[in-house]
Amino acid sequence: MGGGGGGKPKPKKQESGQDPMMAYMAQMQSAQAAQAEAARKAQEEAILETQRQSALASARQGEMAAQQTLSQAGAMQQAKDIAAQQAQQQASTAAGTSAIGGGFDIGKAQQEQAANLAGTGAIPTGAALPFYGMGDTSKTTPAARSANVFNLPKSSDLRFGGQ
Repeated sequence: MGGGGGGKPKPKKQESGQDPMMAYMAQMQSAQAAQAEAARKAQEEAILETQRQSALASARQGEMAAQQTLSQAGAMQQAKDIAAQQAQQQASTAAGTSAIGGGFDIGKAQQEQAANLAGTGAIPTGAALPFYGMGDTSKTTPAARSANVFNLPKSSDLRFGGQ
């Protein structure tokens, strides 16, 4: 009997044409690639989130700076408005005073009247003068009292048309 036929039969290769070890290695490579892709996506999302947080913080800081600038500008404008209003009031007061003169001071007018009369020797300087005949009228004559009273013109015997 010849030499070649007895022994174990050789294992047959799988019909798919792939070794189980190679399939396991391919599966491991695809799992590793999926993990690498997931890690890359997670890192990318972390970077994007960090950029979002940084942009948000920068926006808040910019908003606060803008509010502070607006507040300062508002305060400066208010100060300018107050100064302009005061200058305008002073200018209008000066214009009014130059157009019509200052206010009438009754006390000063009485003092000036007394000073004018004192020079004539009629009354002593500093004496209390009654205001427009409203003082003690018992010492004055009836003619002097009626001098300060306005008398209406008579309305009888009026003629119209020149006749």
